[in-house]
Amino acid sequence: MGGAARVGRAARAADCSKPAQPLLVRAAELVAHALAQGAEVDSVTDSCPGAGCQEGDSAAQLEVTAAWTPLGDHDVDLWIVDLDQAAVRPEWLSAEEHARIDRLLVADKASQLARSHTALRGVLARYAGVHPADLRFELGEHGKPSLLDIDLDFNLSHSDAVAVIAVARRLTLGVDVERVCPDRPLDGMAERFFSAAEHSVFAALPLAQRVEAFYRAWTRKEAYVKALGTGLTFSSRRFTVALTAAGGRLLLTTEMPEDRAERWWFEDLLLPGYQVAICWPAARRRLRRFELDAARLLG
Repeated sequence: MGGAARVGRAARAADCSKPAQPLLVRAAELVAHALAQGAEVDSVTDSCPGAGCQEGDSAAQLEVTAAWTPLGDHDVDLWIVDLDQAAVRPEWLSAEEHARIDRLLVADKASQLARSHTALRGVLARYAGVHPADLRFELGEHGKPSLLDIDLDFNLSHSDAVAVIAVARRLTLGVDVERVCPDRPLDGMAERFFSAAEHSVFAALPLAQRVEAFYRAWTRKEAYVKALGTGLTFSSRRFTVALTAAGGRLLLTTEMPEDRAERWWFEDLLLPGYQVAICWPAARRRLRRFELDAARLLG
């Protein structure tokens, strides 16, 4: 998030009082059902049905697919990675990635980074048709990574045991996942990191609605700034997102020079114990959601 908001990482690091529920419970049930019917399943997708997509439509129900299919020009793929199950392939990672991992003093954080970057390379290699170790990255002015010599856009986020990877072609992407922890000082965090308009809406909500609203706003704000690639240079208080609406045009105002709020599209995904938001500067796209099968992707 922007300048002030990323200071909030210290507050975010606090452990939740209760463990998150297992990931993708419903997805697992669907996969089990499909296997019982004889299907060969390696992914689960939740997508708007192509030309039938209309702005304001709610997300379609989860559907089991027999296999991942190539990315279309109007698709956005969102991969959900269970980091507790993900492997680490040191030989896939670059010297720069190893150095970054080695700088982390907390073992859990180092493992999280190694697993998420292994998964990222495995996923992107599937699209690019190359070995994961052969992928080369470059960093933008404020640290946003992109692929060299491959026409593919992506964004990565991780929180505790979950990573999410967004992939598209010729489309700027921002994605964020956050562990939902109701016992954090959400009122104080909203006052410090939200815009004045956002905080006013948040403070007026009934207490029972504030946790959900906070994490919707927080992930949407993170996703927007990650899409911009501005790092710490653009404050989280200089733009306003909707707190209560479903997916759609949820950026209400922005002070980013030469940007227009109405050009951004947002989608939300609620996993057990986690909130996810993704955004891009275009009309609604078909959003395909996959669960990473670590055994098949990394085996």
